[in-house]
Amino acid sequence: MNDSERRYKKAIKNKLFRPTQFGPLVCNILLAGALSWTFILGETSVCQGRNDPGPIPEHTRLVELIKIANIEKPLYAFEAFETDLDPAVHQSNLAYFKNNPDLLEKIRLELDTEELRWKLKNSKHRLVFVPEMREEYAAVFKSYCKNVINFVLDKTRLQNPYSNFTTLNYKIPKVPETNKGITAFLVHNLAVQSRYTYCFFSPQQKKVIIELDQKVFIGEIGSYSSSLAQTTDSTFVFKRKNYTIWQNSAHNPYTALMAPVEETFHIALREFTERAILEKLEARSTHGIAEVNRIVDEWIAVEEAIAGGLVYGLLPEFLSKKFSKFNPAWIESDLSTKSTMTRYRYLQKGIQVVEELGINKSIQLFREDPNAFRDLLI
Repeated sequence: MNDSERRYKKAIKNKLFRPTQFGPLVCNILLAGALSWTFILGETSVCQGRNDPGPIPEHTRLVELIKIANIEKPLYAFEAFETDLDPAVHQSNLAYFKNNPDLLEKIRLELDTEELRWKLKNSKHRLVFVPEMREEYAAVFKSYCKNVINFVLDKTRLQNPYSNFTTLNYKIPKVPETNKGITAFLVHNLAVQSRYTYCFFSPQQKKVIIELDQKVFIGEIGSYSSSLAQTTDSTFVFKRKNYTIWQNSAHNPYTALMAPVEETFHIALREFTERAILEKLEARSTHGIAEVNRIVDEWIAVEEAIAGGLVYGLLPEFLSKKFSKFNPAWIESDLSTKSTMTRYRYLQKGIQVVEELGINKSIQLFREDPNAFRDLLI
């Protein structure tokens, strides 16, 4: 064990995680459009044992590029708008109206009334992205993704789930309609665009329409989603996306570097998480929305725990060997950030369980009996 790995282990043991409430799992995303800069992820591992060439210069260059200030423009639509109400966005909009009395006064003048009424007419959101148009950055990030995933596949003997990697330019992507593999979309930055329309009206029913549009960078470095639906015969089914999205920018370089590895584990483990959820739902005679959300939320926290444990058990080894300037303090910072995020409430325990069982035994246990792995976290 080298000095970097020792500092990493110490960071894990000393970090305390605070349990918090957590939000819903299901995220429905529809994609459409075109692709650019595509390559096929190979099967050959970069882990060469005694012939390991050591640090890779372009990986060190990647860290330098990540440290450059994030770019937030231009933004392009990643998907069509979806109808949805986010209470936090709605409250933010109401605060905007309250803090802009001049706007409200103009509305009153337009409606010729002091008695102002309003209603939310519609609300919708969509994912938007900042493309990575710098050729060097795009190239070294793709190269890193290929190398680190091959390292992970070599260590775990997991099947390669990817059909291709695509760095998005300004065009909306189109996901191939095939079950032959996962498409990994690489972008520089991700944001959510919210568009809320409010109708102000007078007692005489004169109307003024105000549309508020905002874009918020969400800090989600990686994403792989499933959606749960109930059929007409009251059974539940999952539908998995055949794509994943990775952002190459982050305040902490480690956060961007871990995204391909973490999402690879989510892809590999998702069917077993879904199986556990369906078993829980089938065991209940009634399925209220609150109960369904509770079950889903619990199991996404479990999946985050094993995926995070596997990442923390493998990635520092790769980074310490392949990056000449790997800084273990990045890991400590990432752990500190995750300790405030609700879906990572079992992460500390997950890291400990994976360390005790080992990488491959942890994967095997989760595949064979997800509930048994969950019991080790509780």
